[in-house]
Parts: sequence; structure tokens; C-alpha cells
Amino acid sequence: MDKKTKMIIYAVAAVFLIFLVVICAAKIKASKPATALNNLVKELNNGNFKKAGEYCVDNTMDAFGIDESIEDLEMVKLYYKNISIKVNKVTKSKDSAVLNVDVSNKDLGKIFSNYMGKAQELALEKLNTKKSTKDMENELKEYFKSQFSSEDIETKTTNVDIVLNKVDGKWKVVIDSNLRNAFLPGLYSATNIFATC
Repeated sequence: MDKKTKMIIYAVAAVFLIFLVVICAAKIKASKPATALNNLVKELNNGNFKKAGEYCVDNTMDAFGIDESIEDLEMVKLYYKNISIKVNKVTKSKDSAVLNVDVSNKDLGKIFSNYMGKAQELALEKLNTKKSTKDMENELKEYFKSQFSSEDIETKTTNVDIVLNKVDGKWKVVIDSNLRNAFLPGLYSATNIFATC
């Protein structure tokens, strides 16, 4: 074999080895339960609920009550855009894992409470002015959006154990009430208070 042929063979072999290393690294990374949880949070942050559902055991966001046909999906996306996580510990067996995680998000209970207060204020104001319902709705929507970037709304951090199961060789997050309450701090208790009034 001449020198040029040997160089081509070595180059092809080097490219093939690099390709194998990249594939193996991707496979190893995808097999980690923390990666599935991080991917779920990333998709929630971006408002990609359908994609986020792929990281859940039932492959949907039904456990969060999210349906892509929700009338004002852009408003719902606000609930999830500030979620962040820190994985503290991973306990893994063959087909299940428990991740101890600190989950942070805006205090949605406070946001909901402020929103309801603003809605009452605007309803009373409407009685004394000629403000249209549409104008009120727009003002309320803008107020709601502003709450997510307000310095007055604290970020709550909740420590929670999150369960993942391996389904068809992929790690999937089990959505339960502990996870929902950690992702949406204060929201369920605040809505329950208003629902009982």
C-alpha cells in the first residue's frame, strides 16, 4: 500500500472512531434520569408542552391540566417559564430512580392572589366608569404578565423527591402532587381557597 492510501484509511478510521465516541456519549447522557428531568424543565421553560410531555410517564402534560387547545396558552406558559432545578442526589435502581431536587419558581400563590385582588378592583372600577369589558380584560392580562417579572414576587424553593421510571429504555418523570406543587408553588392552595369561597 502506498502512503496516500494509508493516510486515507487512517483518516476514515479516525472519523469513524470520533463518530462512535459521539454516539456513545449521547447514549450515556440520554440514559441518565437527571437528563430526562432537565429536558422536561427546559421544555416547560420554553412553553413546549407537547415536547415536555415526552419526558413524562404518560407522555402527556395531562397531569398538569395542560391541553394545547387551551384558549390562552400564552398565559399558561408564564407559570412554567421561571422553573429551575438543582439535583442534589440520585438514587437509581434498574428501572426506577428517585431524584432529590430543589425546585425554584415564582410564588404562584402570591401571583394568583394579587391577580384576584386586581380583578376585584377592576370590577368595582367598571361600575363607576365606562371602561369596556375588553379593556378590563387587557389590563388584567398585562397586570398578570407583569407579576412574573416583579421584584415583589419572591422565588420559592421547594425540596422534593421526584420519581422517574424507565419506559421502553428511556427515563420518564412521574408527575404527582408533590412535583406539581413544587413546580407551581402556592398555586393549588391559592386556587382551592378561592374555589371554596
